[in-house]
Amino acid sequence: MQNKYILKTVNKIYIEAPIDEVWWLIVSPEGSNLYQSDFCESTGDPINPKEGDRYHYLYGDIENHAVVLESIKNEMFLLKDEYKSLLPDGKEIVYNLQTSYFLEKIDNQFIKLTIEIRGYENNPLGLWIKDCMEHSWRRAMMNIKTVLELGQDLQKKFFTYPKIGATIATNNALYSNNVDGGVVIRECFKEGPAYKAGLREGDVILKLSETEVNSYEEFVKTICLLQSKGENQATIGFNNGTLNKEVTISFSYDSLFTGIVNVDSPESYELLRRKRKKSRQSTHNNE
Repeated sequence: MQNKYILKTVNKIYIEAPIDEVWWLIVSPEGSNLYQSDFCESTGDPINPKEGDRYHYLYGDIENHAVVLESIKNEMFLLKDEYKSLLPDGKEIVYNLQTSYFLEKIDNQFIKLTIEIRGYENNPLGLWIKDCMEHSWRRAMMNIKTVLELGQDLQKKFFTYPKIGATIATNNALYSNNVDGGVVIRECFKEGPAYKAGLREGDVILKLSETEVNSYEEFVKTICLLQSKGENQATIGFNNGTLNKEVTISFSYDSLFTGIVNVDSPESYELLRRKRKKSRQSTHNNE
């Protein structure tokens, strides 16, 4: 019988910085807030965590309660994660993963940082979570490098690109066997510009302002290039399963869609979360 929990992602990066600084950025709440999380707190020593210490991370609509499984200073840091995420329809999902950080000195100049995440379920939701985590960690690791080598936190630039209020499938095959090109809309926020313009779950986006998009990566790159040119909207060519259509959609920077939040405590985050959940459930039920 196939083990459905064998899936994992592995990302590596080389950083020109002292190993103590890399370690601090990874294990301390202050360091985490510099490169990835909106809020982080821990129960133990922020520099020398030990087995059983607990971490509480907040990233946009995602919350993570993590427990330290093992920690060897400047070598490895293992966490058992319990993530809670809010979907466009207001439903909450909980998924458990394990995150491992490995540090290795290379030629007394670089630190090789490897981040391995295990525990993705082998089903459409689990594979979508896997792809989203992969894209998110790639950006986070680039920000680790810029923070430590250049002294610049580019978190918002890496994560806050324009949105259309829709969740784009990272793998079309998970949602449709009949898609030849384009990207599938996995879900639409009912408050978002895409839904208001007539796009729906299952529609296939073919073009963004005359540029073909055939993968999640191409979609994000194209929308960012439009932003860099000062464009605030795009003409979207799509297929609804029957017809090819075009609509013009204005970009949104609403935190509801970008996922970036401004909170200073778990309490203020929970208040924001309840507000978003109520809003999404209301618009979903009143469709």
